[in-house]
Amino acid sequence: MRTLAPFAVVAVAASSSAWAPSNAAAFVHIGAYGLWFGSNIFNTFFVGLTMFKNMPRQMFGRVQSVLFPK
Repeated sequence: MRTLAPFAVVAVAASSSAWAPSNAAAFVHIGAYGLWFGSNIFNTFFVGLTMFKNMPRQMFGRVQSVLFPK
């Protein structure tokens, strides 16, 4: 599903946008970008720092290795 989603978005964007007015498309775009950016900030500065301060070092390292593989 993750692989097909970007292709579906490009296909919809490349096709005629008569189904969605310009303002609605802009609102959805800004909303999606805000949601993405907000979740990155939340995970970086709140979840990450909370885990770092409250978990044993080895367990925190295992969590980070799963979240950020090589």
